Amino acid sequence: MSRQARPFPCSVAAVGALLALAIASFADPAAAASDLKRASHFAEQLSVQTQRMSTASLLVVLGIDKAQNLGTLSKSREAFGRVFKALRDGDSAMGLSPRTEPNVLKLLAEVEALWPQFDAVVRSGLDAGDFSTEQVATIGNLNEPLFEATHEMAAALHQHANEKQLRSMLEVAAERAEDQTWRLQKMSKQFLLIAAGHNVERNRKDLSDTSAEFSRSLAGLIEGDPESKLLPAPNPEIRAQLRRVERLWDEFLPLVKSPAEGDKPAPEDIQRLAQLMSPLDKELQAAAEMFEEL
Repeated sequence: MSRQARPFPCSVAAVGALLALAIASFADPAAAASDLKRASHFAEQLSVQTQRMSTASLLVVLGIDKAQNLGTLSKSREAFGRVFKALRDGDSAMGLSPRTEPNVLKLLAEVEALWPQFDAVVRSGLDAGDFSTEQVATIGNLNEPLFEATHEMAAALHQHANEKQLRSMLEVAAERAEDQTWRLQKMSKQFLLIAAGHNVERNRKDLSDTSAEFSRSLAGLIEGDPESKLLPAPNPEIRAQLRRVERLWDEFLPLVKSPAEGDKPAPEDIQRLAQLMSPLDKELQAAAEMFEEL
């Protein structure tokens, strides 16, 4: 059941700063586009954190680096709550004005209805240091609608930004590079749900689709893809960074390809996937930041 957003206490200075942001965005289309791009970036971070929390929870259940993954889960939970509040209410320190777009407000309401249920399971697992079979099922069932709502919100904000300002092909590439970070988390979650025996056939298909899209996008970012409006990597430094991603992906892909094709993940494959996730995520984020700086 949806619940109304509750106001948060806010200082006079903070209110003034948020008002200044809103006025600047209204008066200046470029400022409005910049605000919307920032908001879209943070909405994408919600998508990533949703997948990251699910992945960390499943690694805890499977007994992989439990202390480390409980720490990751706690940090991701805190980040999700902080960013969601900033997107909804505005945050001058993050350069965000309160959202007013009707379709974005609708999606924020969807997230607000789902997040307390998801958060309750996460908090319970953090308190207990583990998750029950029922909790794994709840995470698996809630993860997808929560991800879809946050991802759709990011897409809506991207669209609003594009209406304010024409988008260059470099911006398309930057967006695609950022998308690869949530695709990595989504693949990892789908792999681990298969390992945990949750909705196996559906997750096999989803894993196959997500890994194929990751491969296509990475190839397009490196060599170009006219169909996706992607130019080849714009400079040697970005190409070299994407090649580092590619080398890690060449190790990661066989791990997710096997269960996508019907095999049960072996314990050593689960361990190896857990080891590769962090360095691959780090190199993907570095590539996305390089595109953003152009």
